[in-house]
Amino acid sequence: MKTHIDHLFDHPDHIRLVAGWIYDEFWKGKPGYSVETFESLLRQARDPDRVPLSILALVERQPAGTVNLVHTDSETRPDLHPWLAALVVVPEHRHRGVGAALVRELTRNAARLGFHELFLGTDIPRFYSRLGAEHFQQVRSDLCIMRFSLARDERGREAADEAPTSRVGERGSRSGGTMSDRLPDGLRVFEDEHYMVDQCDSCLVPGYLILRLKGPAVTMGQLTHQASGRLGEMLSRAARAVEAAVAAERVYVLSFCEIDQWLHFHLFPRTRALLEAYWRATNSAGEPVNGPKLFEWARTSIVPANPVPPGLDGVEATCAAVRAMMRG
Repeated sequence: MKTHIDHLFDHPDHIRLVAGWIYDEFWKGKPGYSVETFESLLRQARDPDRVPLSILALVERQPAGTVNLVHTDSETRPDLHPWLAALVVVPEHRHRGVGAALVRELTRNAARLGFHELFLGTDIPRFYSRLGAEHFQQVRSDLCIMRFSLARDERGREAADEAPTSRVGERGSRSGGTMSDRLPDGLRVFEDEHYMVDQCDSCLVPGYLILRLKGPAVTMGQLTHQASGRLGEMLSRAARAVEAAVAAERVYVLSFCEIDQWLHFHLFPRTRALLEAYWRATNSAGEPVNGPKLFEWARTSIVPANPVPPGLDGVEATCAAVRAMMRG
């Protein structure tokens, strides 16, 4: 299923529906608020070149989620602006990449409008840290403020203006042939009581998996007996599936836990096609393979906004193959 991202004001028939989502998710039962309150606010987001912005995700032309750019979303920190607010994905489209696509599109638009930072309040920091947000302030035990540093993304305007699956901020024609139009909605390939395994959505090397722990641990020493016993089996099982799916010559296994501090592992496949793309890009054919350099190059080059290198455009098929092998 294909996900498209657009301005909500281009779909006026859906404004009341989206207002209902936001009310039900965050404000239902609170005095002084109604669906009409948020319908009125959403109708103010009618200029793509100024705040507020309201973004809509559509799957197979049906509304699936929303996210908003507002001046402020915190009574205690009015000095911080702008804010990502009211991210909602309808239940039937959750865990399929829709929320991540909405957040990426909003950060691109914030950068396009000239902002260097973007703030949000959340009780699920792991989701946003995987997308590049950093912890900014702990408000209380179940709420923190996070920050996207947009200044580090020098491609902000280009990404917002050229993303082929999005019409947000559209000015003129789109260029094709990028990974954005090949980004699959179903990135999860396996899940059990201890771990989740997903195709990486920020670096689209086919078979590049992220294995995440479900429980509360940030180091190996904090794993429960059950989770630690399962870990080796999960890593081996995922690596075998990747090797078979993409003919990987090696599968690098790495764990940093610096930005997303919950314990997780990168399973990164070194294929012949990837190595040849790296050699062409760095003019280093014939040199000994340097795994860390290859990994860093891929993480910054094989991203949704860039052209697809030859032999590296099979993300959807690879997800399906890995999913079948891991569940078989």
